[in-house]
Amino acid sequence: MTCRVDEILNDSQELIRETILRFAEDLTTDFNLDSAKKQDLPDSEAFKTLRGAMETFAVWYVKKG
Repeated sequence: MTCRVDEILNDSQELIRETILRFAEDLTTDFNLDSAKKQDLPDSEAFKTLRGAMETFAVWYVKKG
């Protein structure tokens, strides 16, 4: 059985991933960074930390709404 939190996280999973990658792409372009670093991004601790924060925000925002 899933709860509302699980539903929110499942429904927002791809959006959150795409948002983080788009943000990294923008930073790479804006600051003329090495784009090869993006390939390892989803496996990094920083990505996981940001994903967790965005998931927490998504749950808070949907429940608030």
